[in-house]
Amino acid sequence: MLLLLLRDYAGLLSVRQLAAERKRAEGIAAERNNAAQPSQDQDHRMMVTMIGRIEVRPADPSAMPARPRGARQKSLLGTMVANELMGGRLARSEFLQAAGIEVDHNDPKLARDAVNSAIYRLRDIVGHDGIVTDHEIPRLNLDVVRVDLLDAASLLRNATEALQHGRPARARDAAIRALQHIQGEVPFPTLYEGLFEELRDDLENRLRLVVLRTATQALREGDAEGAESLAGPAWGMLPGDDEIGELYCRALEAQGRRADAERVRKLMEAG
Repeated sequence: MLLLLLRDYAGLLSVRQLAAERKRAEGIAAERNNAAQPSQDQDHRMMVTMIGRIEVRPADPSAMPARPRGARQKSLLGTMVANELMGGRLARSEFLQAAGIEVDHNDPKLARDAVNSAIYRLRDIVGHDGIVTDHEIPRLNLDVVRVDLLDAASLLRNATEALQHGRPARARDAAIRALQHIQGEVPFPTLYEGLFEELRDDLENRLRLVVLRTATQALREGDAEGAESLAGPAWGMLPGDDEIGELYCRALEAQGRRADAERVRKLMEAG
């Protein structure tokens, strides 16, 4: 209701007042939406982390996390995550290459046995139901496990869609949560096959684009604090990105914090 009133009577408010009231209205709507949906904190799936470290955290918070043993298990788990990140588009040959499993065309059973052996050992930490093997290639069962990297990618998609539908506050919140997931850590750590390098670059580019678009929109709406909450952490993760750095400075200056903006610019010049 408040959003409808703002639409009809926007001409009676200044740009700053309109931005503040719109932010308040969207915050109320977001709170109601969150109250109607189960919190991620109530998610009882185990967590596969693929940002900063590769490990599996049981649903029981008191239990210790477990790490895959050996390079092959890490590569297989990482490749299953990569396949989900790409919407399940990997062909079997691409999957095996990324997982570091050699294929002998004279004896295809060798590759199959290598995959089955790694799956058998991975099930020790993700459970039997955590991996589905009735496809051409093994898939993670996302009804049983969550993946931090998939959560971050989903939040970036949500932010993009929110911007497209004219919901800047929702876009900002989703982008901030994505930044909190990543926290400057490396996705697919210790995995260096070409596919993982490409996915790392793709994620960084998507994060950068979402931050630039969302923070720029926040500044246009008069929400300098919202712009800072995005551009500041993003610049901390990508200190060589002058475009994000300049956006961060503009957000600081819009709040009257010229000394802070000057300090950031000096750091940018120092390289």
